[in-house]
Formats: sequence, C-alpha cells, structure tokens
Amino acid sequence: MEDRRRETEDRRRETAIRHAAKPSSVFRLPNINHMDNLHFISAYDEQNVSAVRELLTEYAHGQGLRPENSNVFADIAALPGRYSPPEGRLYLVRLGDENVGCGGLVPLKDGDCEMKRLYVKPAYRGRGIARALSQKLIDDARAIGYHRVTLSTKNEWAPALNLYLSMGFTDTPQMRFSKMNDLRWLGLKLTEDGRPQTAE
Repeated sequence: MEDRRRETEDRRRETAIRHAAKPSSVFRLPNINHMDNLHFISAYDEQNVSAVRELLTEYAHGQGLRPENSNVFADIAALPGRYSPPEGRLYLVRLGDENVGCGGLVPLKDGDCEMKRLYVKPAYRGRGIARALSQKLIDDARAIGYHRVTLSTKNEWAPALNLYLSMGFTDTPQMRFSKMNDLRWLGLKLTEDGRPQTAE
C-alpha cells in the first residue's frame, strides 16, 4: 500500500514538472525600459508614408470608423499633406525592426497646433511608447515656435486621456470642426511666445 501511494505521488510530481516546462503561449515583448531600440522616423518618403497609412488604416478599422463619421480617411489619402514641415511633423515609430505606431502635428491658427493620429499597436501598449511619442511631438512644437499644443480624445479612451492629463493637458474649447460629436478637447500651453524655454 505504501509503495503504491509513493508511485502515485511520483507520477503526480512528474506530470506537474512536465506542465511547468511547457513554453508559454503568451506573447511577451522585449524589455524596452531604456527605449534603446525605439526610434521616431520622419515619415516623408513613400516607404515610411505607406507604413503610416497601414497603421492608421488598422486604427480606423479597429475603431469602426467610416468616412462619414471621421476625417481619418482623408488624412490617410493625403499623407504627408498638412503634416509636412516646416509647420507639421509626421513620425513612424519603430521598435527594433517593427513598425509599432505613428503620430504627428498639424498647424492650426493663432500659434496653436494639434497633435494628431497618435496610435500604438495594441500588442505594444503599456510600455511607455505613447508617452515618449507625445513628448517628442511637444518638444517639436516648442522648437517650431507654437504657443500651444491641442488634441482631441474621448472619455472612454481612459488610458490615452489619463496619459494626456498626466502630461499637463487641460480641457479647452473645441478648436476646429469635427465629424465626431463625442470628443473631449485638451490643450497644453508651451511658453508665452511659443519659443523653447532655456535654463536660467
């Protein structure tokens, strides 16, 4: 009886070891705590513009957007368009060899600009990529000479909203016409004259 019990326990132990040794099916990203492999690529040649179009099309379909309720399709067709320098910016975000996101700036009026088309692929979220891209665009806006950066988001997009609020954005009146009527408009004041701040 004792021998039989020991054999049973041994079989259970071996089974547990085999299951523990199986490779996990969960996809894990490489560690990018130091952002060593994260690059913001100016997207003005055809190859990089095509990559941004692909990302934004993925975003639009994921959100269930249609031409009648969003301007994103007009933006996709016209890229780089109003995102072109010297007043605009358009970036393809690459992590290693993977295209993982995009974003840009477009000019408005009265010294304002808008941060638009920020998108990070779902598998790469939660790694600080959106924050790094947002900061890059804010720094660019200062360098260009804008007084304020604006953007639109939705209350239901909690991670994006919380990110922008944590970076100092506050509620502001609607800045332009939009086909979407459930947007929340935010703004971030740069300097009094829009020029980059320098250390005293």
